[in-house]
Amino acid sequence: MKSVSVPIIQTSEDLDEALARLEALMLLPGSDDDEIRILGLVIHAHEAELIKSRELDPVEVLEFVLSERAMPQSDLVPYIGSKLLVSEILSRKQNLSLEMIQNLSQGLGIPAATLIGASKHTVAA
Repeated sequence: MKSVSVPIIQTSEDLDEALARLEALMLLPGSDDDEIRILGLVIHAHEAELIKSRELDPVEVLEFVLSERAMPQSDLVPYIGSKLLVSEILSRKQNLSLEMIQNLSQGLGIPAATLIGASKHTVAA
């Protein structure tokens, strides 16, 4: 039974080293398939954990949906309420309300959890 060294990825430098090693192994004829698979799994697990731990920003989610679906901002009006509110939401001057989140989730199929995030601004009272 052959032994394969499994790296522990804790820093961006560790990740860079693992990616470089994976690339080198993939370019090397006759390289160890087991090591490639294990290294790929470790890198994937680390990246999945990074994505999971990153808090989603509701405005980034909306901008992504608009971009991916080639939708103008005005298409958000039925779910948010007015052009002014859409503009204020996207410029982070106003937070999404629960009703807006529900409307966006039901109308556009955006998971409500992705529209709930920590406020990155404060709204003056």
